[in-house]
Amino acid sequence: MSRRLLHVSVPEFPVAVERVANPSLRTRPVAVATSLSGDGRIIVSSDEARRESVFPSLPVARALRRCSGLVILPYNGPLYQGAYHAMLRECRAFSPLIEPHRHGHAYLDISGMGRLMGRSLDMAFRLCKEIRQKLRIPAQSGIGSNKLVSRVADMVAESDPVFEVLEGSEKIFLEPLSVRVLTGFADEMARQLQELNLRIVKDLAAIPVQQMVSVFGNFGYVLFHRARGVDPSLLVLPQQPRRLEERIRLNDVTNDLGVLTQEVIRLADRLLTKLRELDYFARRAELSITYIDRRRSRRSIPLTRADYAPFAFLPIFTRLIHETCTRRVHVEEMTLCFTGWSTAQSQMDLFEVPPAKAPLVKAIDRIRERFSFDSVVYGAERA
Repeated sequence: MSRRLLHVSVPEFPVAVERVANPSLRTRPVAVATSLSGDGRIIVSSDEARRESVFPSLPVARALRRCSGLVILPYNGPLYQGAYHAMLRECRAFSPLIEPHRHGHAYLDISGMGRLMGRSLDMAFRLCKEIRQKLRIPAQSGIGSNKLVSRVADMVAESDPVFEVLEGSEKIFLEPLSVRVLTGFADEMARQLQELNLRIVKDLAAIPVQQMVSVFGNFGYVLFHRARGVDPSLLVLPQQPRRLEERIRLNDVTNDLGVLTQEVIRLADRLLTKLRELDYFARRAELSITYIDRRRSRRSIPLTRADYAPFAFLPIFTRLIHETCTRRVHVEEMTLCFTGWSTAQSQMDLFEVPPAKAPLVKAIDRIRERFSFDSVVYGAERA
């Protein structure tokens, strides 16, 4: 079975996300910087800003002199992280094997998925379309037999959102490109390549491996293979966390089950929000209670997909606190943790219908992302 990898990216990812959050920025020159002070540095800039010679690493003060209409925004890590998690969720619908590269970039292993998902080229077009329609950010992708070729194919995808390098044509594809596309160079090695007048990959590929090693040492073997489009590196899959937990220490100790229930639901809500961001599914929840006499009560329950339906978790965790808190002594601390991980995609039923309240949950997540988590809370049910 031939190996096929897909590299998907969103050009100028922070700028694209900021334009979704504020549509008035779509046609204006925009840059994201480390800070808004004069000595801050530009991290990424839009096409409009680059046409005014505003490039990454440029000081903010100098960027404003070059482009008087430039809109400079501070780096918003939580916003970009949330958008990137949403992008990875769309990717998981096309492949379970994904390596997050950096914000706005990811590798997907689509080997052997032709019968299920169709041609690799069609898959890439559909993925870019899904990201563009659902997240409103432009995406492009490259397809190749390895990570190097797929990433470079993505880089040259300009007029079309997808560029595919057919198996066996990797060397021909790379030959006219700059040696800079073969990443991993230290400054000293980049200087050596320039001194040797090795500017395009074709020049590098013409050098025998023995001469490569004599000049560049053991890295010469890597260069020799990269110049021919050979990259044996495997996808590095993210490790799943062993447990996810939230803890609260009560300022006013109490044994009021109504108050304790509200706090447990708040902890569960926080954990479920994190799970949605990570696109994970936990099979078990455990609640631990510490009383003021330092004794503890602990109870765990299994979780099913039905418990993850919007608002269905409320009675589940209400029952959990009632079964765990069996003493009349005041409680001073509670810890709720989720364990037993798998990706949410692997748990989906074949004919599953999305819950009717799912759009409401997404709206709540967006409100919390923009303001704060406590801007929306669940109310207690009264008989």
